Amino acid sequence: MSANSTDYQKGWEFFSKNDRVEARKSFNEALNNPDTKSDALLSLSLLEWNENHLEAAFANFQRFYETSPNPYPYFYALSSLPILFEAKQIMSPAELAFYEKILLDPKLNGTQKASVYEHLGTHYAKMNNQQKANEYYNKMGALKNWQILGSFDNTSGSGYSKDWGAVSKSRTSDVFKNKVDANVSWYAPKYNNPNNWFYFDYYFYLNNSIMYAQTFVNSPVAQEVYLRAGTSGSLKIWVNDALAAAVPEERNCDLDIYANKVK
Repeated sequence: MSANSTDYQKGWEFFSKNDRVEARKSFNEALNNPDTKSDALLSLSLLEWNENHLEAAFANFQRFYETSPNPYPYFYALSSLPILFEAKQIMSPAELAFYEKILLDPKLNGTQKASVYEHLGTHYAKMNNQQKANEYYNKMGALKNWQILGSFDNTSGSGYSKDWGAVSKSRTSDVFKNKVDANVSWYAPKYNNPNNWFYFDYYFYLNNSIMYAQTFVNSPVAQEVYLRAGTSGSLKIWVNDALAAAVPEERNCDLDIYANKVK
């Protein structure tokens, strides 16, 4: 093992002892070894984030991206940290250029590409350029034009496994009894969040409730596709009246966290 190879390991040994000065020095020395350069840059990025030096953290991650043969697993893992997206609704010119650049990389998968489109859209929305924001939001590939129905009783999760009739009755003329025994039907909301997340709480009281949303997609040919979803709560997805996904646990999930191949 070369001397430079141990510099990277020493960096984490110093960090575990809370000796940030020596850790930073070891990580910087590890940059001289091609075998540890990428890992050292990523470690420096994490170190700078830990000390709330967010510009330096991003700069080191950008250098890591340029030297790593496959940076995208790390890009995904860190996307919820302030190093990348979290709490950064308005980007710096360097960040903006970086995200627009990686959109051109064919190795960027669909989920991560949709996430970048969303955050670029949010940037331009915060800059009061809604036209530019909508250009990016429209590239996310999100399903739109939802019709919604609700809400049905789900006290203590008791409604999750019940058949409320929504799957077999999809016409706006169909009538259902909701949780307070009132007549309800499918209807199309006029407005929703422009970033393509659909918020049931714009229209329903969420606690102990089951709600449905449906939309219609036409495929000119039979094909296998990946249907991706994220949600806050439990979830069921039907495609052509067949159950494609069922997640009874209530979770607050990110974009595209549930991926299902359907025909």
